[in-house]
Amino acid sequence: MGTAFAVGCALIMRSGEDREPVGSVADLVALVERVEVTVVPVVIASFPARIAQNFARAPELLGMSDADAGFALCVWSGCLAVAKLISLKRFTGADSSNPKHWSPMYPWIRRHYAGYLNELCRDPLFALGARCAAAFKRGRGQPYSLRGLPKRSPLREQFA
Repeated sequence: MGTAFAVGCALIMRSGEDREPVGSVADLVALVERVEVTVVPVVIASFPARIAQNFARAPELLGMSDADAGFALCVWSGCLAVAKLISLKRFTGADSSNPKHWSPMYPWIRRHYAGYLNELCRDPLFALGARCAAAFKRGRGQPYSLRGLPKRSPLREQFA
């Protein structure tokens, strides 16, 4: 996600456009889903050798301008980072289809990583994506928990 965020910021800067967030939370979650379906499979297919180059193909893959694709990658990064943090389980092995490779996401783990993600939330686009994480989880029918997140963390801010 760090690579996608960096590439997204670079695409926005390259375009020279300032992108103001518009739309509803449903629009933002749909944008995150579009990146998940369109860009992520291409990146995963080349992992780890060409990850940055394939995230840089986002404008082409999404059929968007550099600024819009950069916006999408930054929002996607924030959403996925927090969606993983608020999950009830975390992936800990080589085979995600094997139940032995999943373990509980304990509150102390959330607390541990919250500081890092709080810093990333200083970027308004990452923070916008972070605020969509609970809606993203609900849309997929996935349970989540905020236990362990600091009370005044921007990671607790969600769209109503």
